Amino acid sequence: MHRKLRNLLILLAFLFAAACADNDTSKTKSMEPDGDPVCGNGTLDDGETCDGSSLDGESCEGLGLGDGELRCRTNCSDYDRSACGAPESCGDDSVEAPETCDGTDLAGATCESLGYGPGTLGCSANCAEFDVTMCGAVATCGNGELDDNELCDGSALGGATCGSLGLGTGDLACSDNCQQFDTTGCSAGCTPECGERECGPDPVCGSSCGGCDDGELCSAEGMCVCQPTTCDAQGAQCGTIDDGCGGTLDCGGCDGPAECGVGGTPNVCACPGVASGGTVDVDVPVVDVTFNLTVGGQALTAANTNYNSQGALELEDVDTG
Repeated sequence: MHRKLRNLLILLAFLFAAACADNDTSKTKSMEPDGDPVCGNGTLDDGETCDGSSLDGESCEGLGLGDGELRCRTNCSDYDRSACGAPESCGDDSVEAPETCDGTDLAGATCESLGYGPGTLGCSANCAEFDVTMCGAVATCGNGELDDNELCDGSALGGATCGSLGLGTGDLACSDNCQQFDTTGCSAGCTPECGERECGPDPVCGSSCGGCDDGELCSAEGMCVCQPTTCDAQGAQCGTIDDGCGGTLDCGGCDGPAECGVGGTPNVCACPGVASGGTVDVDVPVVDVTFNLTVGGQALTAANTNYNSQGALELEDVDTG
């Protein structure tokens, strides 16, 4: 009797524990009927790094950044680090962990390598994220679905509203390149803060602070800077040239026997001794040349003394490709 009662109590305890586990929604994985995760439901699903305020316990400090507010990207693929503080190493134009970039040091990344269209890639002020607002649209932009590398797409805003952005009521929209929200329809509006910025988006609203003239680039700090020329653009094959911005470019050296600048044309590789319309005067290796000479149909040999002959052998330089 006592053994049966004890077994019954153990069974009840097991069922109670199972019921508690089933009611624990802190780790619930919400899925669509076809098994895909549901981004925007505030629950961390399989395949998601975060979802809304569900950050899986992560924080700015936990990522090695400064104090701030860690958020989730609208497509749930990664954290939004834009409101985190900068690490101590940020600002020296040299990427160090945990930085993604640092000023002009973009770790070799470009708009295209990150999956965006052509444009000017920059670095955020806290060195935690790339500034892609000046990049072209990704290939998927315009399909009305929130895909990788998109902040929004048409009416797909990832759950964002004017209210969630602190801009009152109204209709939030998406920019044409899917990288910024269009807040012009929000009642509170947004006051751009360009400060001393001359170009690019302002850090508050993403509105343009202006553009740059031809031959200039917009830096990550929002300043128009000179765009250096290239050796190819100037037709320079060797030597150094002016980069057009007060500096110099090293265009390298010449291959083989060619020398830089001979013949009167600077920064062009040519063989030494060559002048325009002149004669090539170079040393060539010594070679043995064997040939047969016939005169009047008879071979001219040392034994044939009927003829006296004098001539010269002319060598022609033939480019065989």
